[in-house]
Amino acid sequence: MSDNNLSIEKYQKAGEEIFHRLHLDSYPVSIKYIKDIEKDIPSGVIRPRDKSQQMSICQAFTYARRFGRKLCITAADNFCTPSSVSHGWVPLTMEEFTQSQIIQRWSKDVEAEKRRAEQNYSRNFKNLIDLAYRGVIISPLTETPVVPDSVLIYGNGTKITYIIHALTFEHEEKYRIQSTFEGFGESCSKGGLLPFISQKPQIVIPGT
Repeated sequence: MSDNNLSIEKYQKAGEEIFHRLHLDSYPVSIKYIKDIEKDIPSGVIRPRDKSQQMSICQAFTYARRFGRKLCITAADNFCTPSSVSHGWVPLTMEEFTQSQIIQRWSKDVEAEKRRAEQNYSRNFKNLIDLAYRGVIISPLTETPVVPDSVLIYGNGTKITYIIHALTFEHEEKYRIQSTFEGFGESCSKGGLLPFISQKPQIVIPGT
């Protein structure tokens, strides 16, 4: 979740303050969802496919937060089918997606995967294809070239607790945290996309 009334420079400054005041081990990550791959990618942002490569969204987060890289990931850049589906980039049917998850052994069986899909994808990402987002720009918040839609901050328990305390200080509805954990799609979907769609903060436990 973010405030589109703030300038890029203010987000960059906020990134510096968060990084230094919390003594983070890596930069906060700026996340921007785009609809036009040809027009919405700023100068200096790289697509892995332009270098004949592919990477997952969570790998792009690592490149941004640890090495300061600025990347754009689309379906063509992303080798992680579940995240492309959850972002609405690949129009798989529920049956096709369920089968892919069983093949990858993320769920016990078809019925288990259907229960997970009904709990997560059907509820949270139902209208994503209609929203027509086709890619995501990922960069360190300290050098973000765009006003972000979400900001992802990695930290240990102590540092994340400071952030939770800040969010609950006023006990306002818009800052209320309601998170669930399953160790799957935590950073790409629940850490970036869900806060953007719901405009609610999330606490996630990233997997890979």
